Amino acid sequence: MSNEVKKAQEEMEKLMKQHMKDIYGENFENMGDLMKQALENSMADLENNIDIEAIQNAVPGVDTAAIMKKMQEAKEEAVKNGTNAIEAQAAEVTNAMNEMFSSGNTNLQDIISEQMKQFQAMTGIEDFTKLTPEDMQNYYENQMNMWNGLEEDVSLEDVGTLIQNMYDSLPEGNKIKVKNGDEYIEKFEIMLSGILSYINGHDNDTLDVEEHNEFFHDRINYILTEFWGIENKDDVYNTIAWLLNEGHTDEYLGYANADTVDELINEDMDEEEIEIVKNGFEFTKYFKDKLPENIMLGWDYGRAAAIVRWSYFMNYISEEEAWEILDKIAGVMIGTFNSWKEFGISYIVGGLFWTYRKDPSETYSRYYETVEALEGLLTETGEEEDGEWLRNPWIEEVL
Repeated sequence: MSNEVKKAQEEMEKLMKQHMKDIYGENFENMGDLMKQALENSMADLENNIDIEAIQNAVPGVDTAAIMKKMQEAKEEAVKNGTNAIEAQAAEVTNAMNEMFSSGNTNLQDIISEQMKQFQAMTGIEDFTKLTPEDMQNYYENQMNMWNGLEEDVSLEDVGTLIQNMYDSLPEGNKIKVKNGDEYIEKFEIMLSGILSYINGHDNDTLDVEEHNEFFHDRINYILTEFWGIENKDDVYNTIAWLLNEGHTDEYLGYANADTVDELINEDMDEEEIEIVKNGFEFTKYFKDKLPENIMLGWDYGRAAAIVRWSYFMNYISEEEAWEILDKIAGVMIGTFNSWKEFGISYIVGGLFWTYRKDPSETYSRYYETVEALEGLLTETGEEEDGEWLRNPWIEEVL
């Protein structure tokens, strides 16, 4: 660690301690005891507010006794460790910073430098040794607002920076050419549902997303009915047809080809619909010359791949029908994108567009939810569910 960084770190630790003293007074030195009491109080409140009957109704067959036992164990462990909480957290932060700066990893250095630049822009302070507790408080409040989707004034320029960061930092992954009929094609087609599978914790080993039991049946049924209005085979094919032939790709291109937003508004629209059009037009006009024209396809086709797997799980479509649709999806994706990274970024940008047009204030929360999945798919961490797109190459051509 450089002397400059070490000095900045030491100053920041001092400022944070002072900031905590300003909030909690001189009792800050006894913060362990305060945290212990707070943990005891919060756990007691949680236990008093748990509705066992509601849990049993929501998840039939759930072992509530086991849940309560685990909660009690967690409470005891939390209270036990409460005294050392601050010291442990500070040690974790210090060790993480030491590891990052001593690893010689250029990407990590770049990421930290970028964070420092954002910090400077947000606080207006270039010399970190002159930070005040108020500066720190303002910074962390802004960060929490962004992470929780509470930032009302979402800048499309900032959204563009997030997108560019994905292009710059994520690995491309491997590529292969396969012969028609190669067994890997089916694996590849399953992996096209990767982001939604990652978010929902699905397996990507077979066409089935989960084991067949009542719990997963109810869960997948809820996803299809509540989010997609799918209750039967006709609904499946109608939804898939919309995603593959129109979807948000069609909407995005409609905005891109319009000269003014007034061209897109008609007298039958209510205020909410008009606001969606205005937001969608604003998003598209900003990005249409910065991103590929087909940027929405990964979003539409990736969701279609997930719907195929969910619908097969629910027996709305046969295995043969599922593979037939996935073949079409894969054919277009192979001809459109050159890597898992391109496909994944397309999915995320589509989600940002969908969110921004409905409610710009939710844009950041949408980004962080899906980018975590994309990073997980393209990063080897030792966890079984991570790095699946790295381990399974993108098909660049079917011979």
